[in-house]
Amino acid sequence: MEYHAIPVENEFLKKQLRHTHYLVMGLMVITILLGYMLFWSLSYQKRTIIPMTVTQPFTVSDHFVDSSYLQQMAIAFIEEHLDLTPDTVDANNQLLLQYTDADFYSQFQKVLDDEAEMIKKDKVSSSFSIGQMIVHPEELTVTISGVLQRMVGEVALEPAKKTYLLQFNYQKGVLTIHSFSEIIKQNDGTDTSSENDHTAEPKSSTGA
Repeated sequence: MEYHAIPVENEFLKKQLRHTHYLVMGLMVITILLGYMLFWSLSYQKRTIIPMTVTQPFTVSDHFVDSSYLQQMAIAFIEEHLDLTPDTVDANNQLLLQYTDADFYSQFQKVLDDEAEMIKKDKVSSSFSIGQMIVHPEELTVTISGVLQRMVGEVALEPAKKTYLLQFNYQKGVLTIHSFSEIIKQNDGTDTSSENDHTAEPKSSTGA
């Protein structure tokens, strides 16, 4: 009578290979899920930011900015840019440039330098009283209307109603100024950007 050995080893190896295959597949799925969770966490994590001289914090994510953030940044920008004297203009401009978009930086720096020279030479002081703000989070724009008051030396100029358009850029929780221009209403009721649009030829936004 002949006896045949049962290939126990082969069956055992096959089971081990199947278990290893399932384990590898499971680890791959877990790795993919962990990678997705890490990406989501890095992309949508929230942080609290206090920009410029603003003391009111607000919550943002890497892909979204709310109206409060835009409004506070616009107010801070206007205050630093239009509330100034010959003694404060340099410090104000340095702070503004820290929050200026890279694509706008060189052009805006030239504008600020020209304005600072004129302000110190003619002893110009100015302040802006905000009357109305319109915030568009989807477009990252803020329209600010108010009254600009100026003095040249000891002479007070007539207060002027002004409307400014601020365009921001937003990347990973950081909001920077991309352009700044004055809006002037025409006789036909349409709005146009004035020549002191800081995305065009440098002019003094203080109007002096």
